[in-house]
Amino acid sequence: MEEVEMFEKDDSCIRSVEREDVVIVAAVDIEVTSKDPTLAVISAVFFDINKGMKLESFSEVIPYPQLYIPHFLALSEEPHVCELMKKVMKDRPELKPQVIICDGNGRFHPRRFGLACHVAASTGIPTIGVSKNMDWGVIGGDMNGRKVYGERLKKLLSNLPQRLGSSPLDFFLPHTLNVISYPKSTKHVFVSSGLGISLETSTQIILELMGKGIAATAEADNLARRIASQISSFYFPFSQIVRISPC
Repeated sequence: MEEVEMFEKDDSCIRSVEREDVVIVAAVDIEVTSKDPTLAVISAVFFDINKGMKLESFSEVIPYPQLYIPHFLALSEEPHVCELMKKVMKDRPELKPQVIICDGNGRFHPRRFGLACHVAASTGIPTIGVSKNMDWGVIGGDMNGRKVYGERLKKLLSNLPQRLGSSPLDFFLPHTLNVISYPKSTKHVFVSSGLGISLETSTQIILELMGKGIAATAEADNLARRIASQISSFYFPFSQIVRISPC
């Protein structure tokens, strides 16, 4: 908790990045196995954003706590994300990303410190949080208040153009969340910055990746799901990383 309080006040110990500073981004996601809920697969996929290409993918089987506490996802996932990144950086230092994209929230969080912020605080690498769902716990208040916000969000999402673009969700204050719409689709994702990067730059990076046909967290999610569906509790040691070359 002391770490959270320190970084909530000041994240200047993480070098801030702008779009022009970013070449390599890594997307990370975790999927619990269906055969054994105490095991999960963590996958990290690395991309060159300038070339719009996948560089490398890595996955690892990890022990996963069954207890989930709402808004404390970082307690379960942050140590595994940081450990995998540490291992990859040791073996492949040329893949060190300028930004890590997490499947979760950043500053859009009840404590303004979601999973992406924890990962940045531990790795020293700026982070972006990308989520498919709205976290209503951030809004607080009673059910009537949430209903009002829900109606406003529903109206905003229904009016999003079916093209690649972003809209600010600035009726949630402070403004820490944008929504990105997909081309020719009603799908959307929510973007919030972690540490060491602005919401504007975070949104710009996700938009650029998507414009080049890269749904970064979805690729990490799909990889983790594919491997998780194939393993049992007798798979292989937790310490072994599976390297998967780009197609």
